[in-house]
Amino acid sequence: MPENAIHSNFLKGDTVVGRVNNCVERAVYLAAKQNYTGDHAHLTKLFVGDLTYKLTTDHQGEHIRMYSDELNFSDVIAINHVFINKGDSVKALSEIENYLSNGKYVLLRTITSRLPFFKRYNKHYQVKESDYTRPGHVILLIWHDKDHIYYVDSPNDLHAENYIPFPENHEVGMINKKDVMDALHLLASLFTIDVNKENLHDFITHSHSDYVTRMIQESVRKYRSSDVEKTNTGYTYTNKEACLFLSALTQEQPILLNDEFKRIEQNKILIGLNLVQQRRQILSEYLISDFPFESKNNVLADLETSIEAIESTKMFMMHNMLKGHWAFDSIYTGLLENIIRAEDNLYDALASNYT
Repeated sequence: MPENAIHSNFLKGDTVVGRVNNCVERAVYLAAKQNYTGDHAHLTKLFVGDLTYKLTTDHQGEHIRMYSDELNFSDVIAINHVFINKGDSVKALSEIENYLSNGKYVLLRTITSRLPFFKRYNKHYQVKESDYTRPGHVILLIWHDKDHIYYVDSPNDLHAENYIPFPENHEVGMINKKDVMDALHLLASLFTIDVNKENLHDFITHSHSDYVTRMIQESVRKYRSSDVEKTNTGYTYTNKEACLFLSALTQEQPILLNDEFKRIEQNKILIGLNLVQQRRQILSEYLISDFPFESKNNVLADLETSIEAIESTKMFMMHNMLKGHWAFDSIYTGLLENIIRAEDNLYDALASNYT
């Protein structure tokens, strides 16, 4: 692979890809999928992870971002940062070609707004310092030939008019190499995804309840030590402190949810809540289907209550934004307090059963 990958099924009919947390996890799943011959639904096990989440702001309390802790794929899948460059698109393209030619899947982090196939493409986009310092979107590159690079990305992130599908497999996009040079000149950060097929098979076919128990214990420890940290770029609020910050924001200094991004699907609070919910949903599904201990029955109800509290908040946000009510104000306070209570109860249940 990956040359053969351009003919592979990545997205069509897949029941897992929509449940992973972000663009990195999606790329990891798609790479693992190409290396696993069993039921792809079993790969969900890879994404059972730490429940910890963080919210970051700048020093003014703006530019809010919310995300789950990164997963550790241990000796099954390795993500290696292999190259970073600004100002030399020729060198960047050469590195991409080299890794793809040697059978590697490549994750590209660049200035996506300057990529023609990206949904928010704008050839006049002015790069900001935050484009370099904050985590950004990554694109899975799977192959190249003389003139084109082939990639897979979420349909939600693709430009309706500029996306060019590979004629033999419309799940795979293709772009002329000359059309990526502008973005690569601004930033090219490359990662390779290396899948150990033997370890992947062993991981999926054997119970890893000990690993999940340790993950739960670590999640409880982090929740109990939730804090606020001042960083070089702003503030980081962990777990409960993140929801307390949002709750205080609705009462003391309400923001407009369309202030930074105009479209609902771009809203970073909504995206963040979804990431937090997805991590809990995957854990719930794993406990139900694969976890061998009866103690799971003591936590599933609290886990579901947390998931539902987050879902209610998300749906209320979307409903209000669709009606044009963009103020993140006191109408959300009670919902955020529900999340805090649900999370407190969840972690009490996890602690009493697994620590």
